[in-house]
Amino acid sequence: MIDTKNKLDRFLMAVPGVLTWTMLLMPIWLGLIAPKIAAFILTYLAVYWVYMAITHGIGLIKGYKIYEKEISIDWYEKCKELNFKDLPNNETLPESLDKLKHLILIPTVSEGYEILSETIETIIKSSFPVKNILLVVGVEEFGEEKVKSTLEKIRGNYDKNNFPELMFFAHPKGIPGEIVGVASPNRAWAAKHAVKELLKQSKNIKNYIFTTYDSDWKIHKEFLSRIAYEYLIDAKRFNRFYETVVHLFSNNIWTVPLTSRIEANNVTLGMLSNWTSGHLFSMPKESFSCYSCALDTLIAADFWDTTLIDDTVFYWRAFGAREGDFSEKHFYIPIYGDATGGKNFINANQNLYKQLVRWGWGSVTTVIALKAILKQANNKKATLEQKILWGYSKIERHLLMRTSAFLITVGFSLITFVNTAFKNSSTVYGLPQVLSIILTGGLFIFIPATYVRMMLYKGSLPKEWPLWRRIIAIIEGPALMLNLLTFSFVPFLYAETRMMFGELPKTTFYTPKTR
Repeated sequence: MIDTKNKLDRFLMAVPGVLTWTMLLMPIWLGLIAPKIAAFILTYLAVYWVYMAITHGIGLIKGYKIYEKEISIDWYEKCKELNFKDLPNNETLPESLDKLKHLILIPTVSEGYEILSETIETIIKSSFPVKNILLVVGVEEFGEEKVKSTLEKIRGNYDKNNFPELMFFAHPKGIPGEIVGVASPNRAWAAKHAVKELLKQSKNIKNYIFTTYDSDWKIHKEFLSRIAYEYLIDAKRFNRFYETVVHLFSNNIWTVPLTSRIEANNVTLGMLSNWTSGHLFSMPKESFSCYSCALDTLIAADFWDTTLIDDTVFYWRAFGAREGDFSEKHFYIPIYGDATGGKNFINANQNLYKQLVRWGWGSVTTVIALKAILKQANNKKATLEQKILWGYSKIERHLLMRTSAFLITVGFSLITFVNTAFKNSSTVYGLPQVLSIILTGGLFIFIPATYVRMMLYKGSLPKEWPLWRRIIAIIEGPALMLNLLTFSFVPFLYAETRMMFGELPKTTFYTPKTR
């Protein structure tokens, strides 16, 4: 929890916005007093951009090859081949594979049959036995009757022996202090009541792997088995979260506006490249969107902070609960979600902007991360290397990644605008050409990005599309640059600026599901 009246919390809340704005305004304030240093920083950013392009390209190709390999494997068969007596850390294991359970939590608002039937169908068609799956559905109070009747209709389509155990909990509205929306309060309410019911039934909590994802996500048939395998062979299974790095938006990717498709591709390609190490050193990772962990770990973390958005915040709660000894294991079996759509083009872009503002509020995790790292400063379980990398990753996010596209685009012009003397210096004549050559090299990222994107969605382009539209869909990658200056920039800056002045969100936007 963040207390806006606490001096340390208020200071830390200002950090993301101050870092971002300091860097954005650098060509002006530094351009006035030390223009050569400002020009050097812009040159560094251009080189950094090319470095990121190269490492992302390597990560994409490497990640795609691993993805192709993993989806060809029968992971439940590999689970059956495991000898439980030989598996590490036996005291945190179930007695056998037949005792291992998946608890899947899906938060909902008022989703209908079209969405939930497909989501649940992929769970039932999973290679992991349906008898070992517990499906927990959380719903907001005002959507309770609709979702309940939808679930009854879906359950009626299956034999009772071919449907997972189902728990259903309605989250009441108006609980004091909670953020309003389908996020952490919904998940926390459903998860706590599900655990309470399991304990009432004398179930063994260590037998359960917990997974949560949004109601529109459909899972690959090997998804649950792949998690189970990674979990079983991991000696630190109570100190991990497990996450797929392949988030596809094939449910509606070709029916949403270009802006929504670009943002969806940002998530897909960004996750694949960032989590597949192409960097000189591996950066620590936080939980995002769809993740799994031991149910025991979820309980130890005291579920979610119901005053804030969830997903990444959960990581830091578990980090604290495990005294700094908490990290990730990733895999490449995909999940399939909805890109942001709407009733029409304007509405779709409104929804996209609101969703990205919600993601922008995710900068609150910088505050939580800094508090957690400071708290664990004297704890040997959180290594010095881990603390340094976490600190660097947060600085990189706000000083470099947030601002690079804007500064590379207009930074040099701002320097020469505020400092006319520098405009006539010899540095000005050569630097633009140098920057142009460097940045042109960075454009090669679009080659592996386009290849991987089209291979991931291979065969899914609508057959009725004319040739010109197919060509545009293939080469739309360069539009990413425009996106980096608009939808991937403004909403985050807006959220960080409000937080800098002491505000936190009181509501969280629920993205409508459209197909």
